[in-house]
Amino acid sequence: GLHVTKANYVSTVIPIILAIFMLAYVQRFLEKVIPEVLKIIMVPTLSLLLMIPATLLLFGPIGIYLGDGVNWLYYYIMNLSPILLGGFIGGIWCVLVIFGAHRGLVPIGINDVARTGRQNLLAFAGAANFSQAGAAFGVFVRTKNKDLKAVAASATVTALFGITEPAIYGANLRLKKPMIYAVASGAAGGALMGWGGSYGTAFANQGLLTIPVYAEAGTKAFICYLLGCGIAFFGAFLLTIFLGFNDLPLDESRQEPGLKTEAGTVKEKQRIQAPVQGQLVSLDQINDEVFASQQMGKTLAIYPTEEQIVSPGNGQVTALYPTHHAIGLKLDNGAEILLHIGINTVELKGRGFETFVKVGERVRLGQKLLSFDKQIIQAAGYDPTVLVIVTNTAEMAIIETTKQTEITPQTNLFFMQVKEQN
Repeated sequence: GLHVTKANYVSTVIPIILAIFMLAYVQRFLEKVIPEVLKIIMVPTLSLLLMIPATLLLFGPIGIYLGDGVNWLYYYIMNLSPILLGGFIGGIWCVLVIFGAHRGLVPIGINDVARTGRQNLLAFAGAANFSQAGAAFGVFVRTKNKDLKAVAASATVTALFGITEPAIYGANLRLKKPMIYAVASGAAGGALMGWGGSYGTAFANQGLLTIPVYAEAGTKAFICYLLGCGIAFFGAFLLTIFLGFNDLPLDESRQEPGLKTEAGTVKEKQRIQAPVQGQLVSLDQINDEVFASQQMGKTLAIYPTEEQIVSPGNGQVTALYPTHHAIGLKLDNGAEILLHIGINTVELKGRGFETFVKVGERVRLGQKLLSFDKQIIQAAGYDPTVLVIVTNTAEMAIIETTKQTEITPQTNLFFMQVKEQN
């Protein structure tokens, strides 16, 4: 009969990651080919019918083989050079945390404790935790944004006690450079632990409270563990302080004073970022008089090179057209934005569009709002140009619009301020 590897999913996450990764493509394909009226029933049903046997027959065995390969590689590197292994785990651990893939290494540590009564996996991972704490502390000291400072302060404390997700997602990864400093410092600390032969006598989450677990390894090994944690923490802290990062904008209470206009006083200077990647298009090229003449408000047009729309700022969804070709937003700075995908694409009746938010939902800067299929739009004879319209232009003082032609979601399209009537 057919040979099927017996897969045990209790201690591995790799088959799950593979299956979910492939499921995303399967579901996307099914949503394109199945009629709208049948999607709610047929898409999940067919997804399960396809993915359950694929997981059992393909992704499960592949995941087990990959897990065994990771296990073999871990011990191979450890036998080759504990310094190299310590540096690798100390540097890569928190990167794996981002994807949940660190759980694929957990069985190694558990197995080591069961067989020998000791493990070095979490010793090396401790360097990664302390490096995240150090980088977050550096962000706390250096940033001028009050909200970020508060997040970084609490994230530093939780990371010191073994919970690194607030530091990773709230500060370091968000700012990019502190994450790089943390990876480098964690690798240095882990390498020192590997050189000293550091290990723990229990499988305990790494942090300040579990330091005694590593004391029984001997004087040299324990000192190297402490020094490794110190190098990871202070290394990431100092790199963050001296090399810096691109800080978040100041909070409203520290924004520059208002400007005077004929209509009133301008306050709360804000940026509105691009919702899509592409090229800036002159409104003269837009084959729609309403948009081209900016009758609905100040308008910029972007010919998209990617097929997803993200939020141009923090705010709330106020309108979502049934055909999913346009979405309205009220940003926290007072600007009301209409994002209109394509010219006359309302005629597609939703075909080629998919939304990921609903009316009334709070959205963050850069959050995915909807996706569209440019090929479907063009095949139907429509222009896919994305229009960004400030519908309450009369209430806003638009100080500056972008001069760039190549647009990314990080491009500032507008600098604007709310008018305060005299």
